[in-house]
Amino acid sequence: MAAADAILQAWAPSDTETFSFQVVLTNFDLTSETHTLSTRWNAYAANYQVVLQNSNSDEVLRVPMVGSPDAYDIPLTAGRFLTSVLFRTSTQNFEISNNTVTGSKPGFNGLGTLVARPQAPDAGSLTSDLVLDGSWDLDGSQTLNGVKVQAT
Repeated sequence: MAAADAILQAWAPSDTETFSFQVVLTNFDLTSETHTLSTRWNAYAANYQVVLQNSNSDEVLRVPMVGSPDAYDIPLTAGRFLTSVLFRTSTQNFEISNNTVTGSKPGFNGLGTLVARPQAPDAGSLTSDLVLDGSWDLDGSQTLNGVKVQAT
C-alpha cells in the first residue's frame, strides 16, 4: 500500500488526450525539479509508457507502465531519481514519495550497485530500497557529487 507520505494522483486515461500531471522529483544530488509525467499508449508494444519530461520539455525517462501489486512496490523511477514514482494497479493511482537514507546502513551487493535497505529496528525514514548505480572503486566506495560513499 501507499507510504504514509505518498502523494496520490488518480490515473485517468483518455482516447482523445494525453494523460499528464506535474510532479516534483528529487535528483541524486538532492536538487528538486518539476517534471511532467504523462502516459502514452505504445501501439507496437501494446502497453502504456510512462514518460517524464523536465522543465525544458526534454524527455528524461520512458519506461513501461508496470503496475505494483498491493504486496510490494515496483518503482518506475528507481536508479534515476530519489523520489519514488509507482503505479498501484488496485487503486489506479500513481504514488509519489521521497525516500531518505537516514537511520539505515547501505549494503553492497557486489554487482556495481549500492542498495540502501531498511533495517529493523531503526530503519529511520527509509521506506524502500534505494539503488545507486555507478562506477565503484575496488575498496567498495564511490564518489557521488563530491561525497564519498562507502559500502559496508
